[in-house]
Amino acid sequence: MPVITKISVNKTLPNCYDIFFDNGEGMNSVTIHKNTFVRFGISKGMELDVERLQKIVFEDEVQKGFDRAAIYLSYSMRSIKQVEKDLLEKGFPPIVAEVVIDRLKEKGYVNDREFARSFVRTQLKTTDKGPLHIKKLLRDKGIDEKTIEEEIVLYSLEMQREKALYLTEKWLKKKKGLSVSLLKVELYSMLKRKGFEERVIREAIDEIVQSLDDGHNLEAIKRQGEKAVRKYRNSPPEIRKMKIKQYLFRKGFSVDLIHQYVEQLDEIEGMDGKDEW
Repeated sequence: MPVITKISVNKTLPNCYDIFFDNGEGMNSVTIHKNTFVRFGISKGMELDVERLQKIVFEDEVQKGFDRAAIYLSYSMRSIKQVEKDLLEKGFPPIVAEVVIDRLKEKGYVNDREFARSFVRTQLKTTDKGPLHIKKLLRDKGIDEKTIEEEIVLYSLEMQREKALYLTEKWLKKKKGLSVSLLKVELYSMLKRKGFEERVIREAIDEIVQSLDDGHNLEAIKRQGEKAVRKYRNSPPEIRKMKIKQYLFRKGFSVDLIHQYVEQLDEIEGMDGKDEW
């Protein structure tokens, strides 16, 4: 039966001890954490059968895994899946990671429900994301669907509406040159990417569109028209006119409004057969 012949503090790991023992076929050693050392009452001269030695080594791996997890959790709250992934990436065997997770749960160091609740609140305070996006992030972190659905209620429908409307108003300030039809398309795409629910998106777009006066499209076509005129300035007059119409049509303006705008250009700039502009 192996006998412990020497115990010394590990030079690179101050919280660990090097345990040397003679198994009858030569000297061997293991490095164990001081907590494991105390727990098993290890001392010089102690006899260790193979089963007990294996148990010591396993428990020591669990202790080291626990310490690693505690450090990882000290920076921020983590989901169980995140902690498990970190342990596996650090080289701990799956069975060790499983035992570590169980002990973390017992001590209340990991709790997916509390994590989900805190995560939703943080997202509400620090981001402009909608509930669907937040739910996806929680799934990626290993939170089960039941917990997600129960905690996402913190993101009330009224809060969604307020945030979606704020984003549409902010977007509108940067997109004054867009036609109403194209504006609706881009707003829908933006709010969809951010993870808002369909009904909230529709309500926000309807409200922002209703707030626009009749002059919005007139101002927008003027801005887009100026860009088109510059872009096709060097084209022959008739081709230029056609290209400008096509450009404005792609920007979502109605055929009637486009004709009206081009006619104004004809009158103001002498577009018919002339190259002044």
